[in-house]
Amino acid sequence: MSLCELTRTAIQDLIPHRDPFLFLESARVESEKEISGLAVWLNTHPILQGHFPQKPVVPGVCLIEAGAQLAGVLLRWQSQNMPASQNGLGVLASVQKAKFKRGLAPDELLILHCQVRALSPHAFVVHCKGSTHTSSKTVFESEILLAQQIAPT
Repeated sequence: MSLCELTRTAIQDLIPHRDPFLFLESARVESEKEISGLAVWLNTHPILQGHFPQKPVVPGVCLIEAGAQLAGVLLRWQSQNMPASQNGLGVLASVQKAKFKRGLAPDELLILHCQVRALSPHAFVVHCKGSTHTSSKTVFESEILLAQQIAPT
């Protein structure tokens, strides 16, 4: 049972990303430390126009970014009840152990799963994994460090 289902509009209320760089279609907060989500890059997406035009593949950096966006959704969802002075912008601080196991074709649905591995007041390490909807084969996995940038007062 999930704690919260988030539509694309609800995701936009939590993170600042917008088209064409918002990659998440939906998300589901599973627990305080787990979130899953869906992403898809249609064959008309501008990012695919120059990435192997004869046989387009979603760039690996976009897969990592989708995972970081999903982790950011969890970070912002957790901090909704914090005072505004403590509620900052989640930024990608590092990517470790990134592995790309297969390509993701346009129009192929990516299922993302992020799990918090380490937590501090203003940052957390998340293990992210993405797999295809049709075969459940792993496309990528990585560890992502998100830091919360507190706005100056």
